[in-house]
Amino acid sequence: KKIKVLSIIDERVSGFMALGAAKSLKSPVLVVTTSGSAVANLFPSVVESFMSSVPIIYITADRPKKLINTGSNQTIYQEKIFGKYVLNFFDVSIENHKKDTQSIKLAKESLSISLNEKGPVHINIHFDNPLYLKNRTNFIQDVPTDNFTIETKNNTTSSFPNFSIFKKPLIVCTDEKDIIIVKKLEKYKIPIFMECIGSRFTLKSKNIISNYEFILKNK
Repeated sequence: KKIKVLSIIDERVSGFMALGAAKSLKSPVLVVTTSGSAVANLFPSVVESFMSSVPIIYITADRPKKLINTGSNQTIYQEKIFGKYVLNFFDVSIENHKKDTQSIKLAKESLSISLNEKGPVHINIHFDNPLYLKNRTNFIQDVPTDNFTIETKNNTTSSFPNFSIFKKPLIVCTDEKDIIIVKKLEKYKIPIFMECIGSRFTLKSKNIISNYEFILKNK
C-alpha cells in the first residue's frame, strides 16, 4: 500500500526514471517489465546504476525455459543478460516460489544486496502461463510483512585531512556520497567543484560551484 506505482510505456525511459527516483529518494526503486526486447531496453540504465552505485531492483518477466531458442513470441536469452553490471542475478521459476516465505526471502536478499552494496540487482521470473486475468483485483495477495526487516551496513565513517595546512584548497566531488564531504567543507569555507554525476543540481550548499566549466575555460 505504501508503494507508489508509475506506468511508463517505454522501458528505456522507465529505467532512467527509476535511476533519477532512486537518487532523489536515497532508497531502492523497483523496475518491472515484460519479457523479450523490453529487458534489453533496460541495459543503459542498468549500466548507469552500476557505475553510479545507485540501488535499483530490476524485475523482469520471462517465458518458460523450454520455449527459449524455439522462436516463441517475446522470448530471448535473458539469463544474466546484464552480465557484470548487476550485483546479483536471481533466476526464478514461479512454480518454485509459490509460498509466501520463499518470496519474502527473495525480496529480503535482493533488497539487502542492493542497499548494502549500492547498485542494481536483477530478478528474472519465468511464467509458464501469461497473466490473463478476468478480475485482476483477485490477484492481489495479502503477504505478511511483519518480519520484513533489512539490516543495513552503516559506512558513514570517513577520514579527512587537516584542511588548515593548505593555503588554497579546492575539492572536486563526483559521487552521490559527497554529502558527507560537503558538510565537512562548509566548516572550512572551501570551494567545491561538483561533477554532473554527483549532486550538483540537487545538493544545496554555498560552497558548491555547479558551472565551474566556465571558470576553468576563462583561465
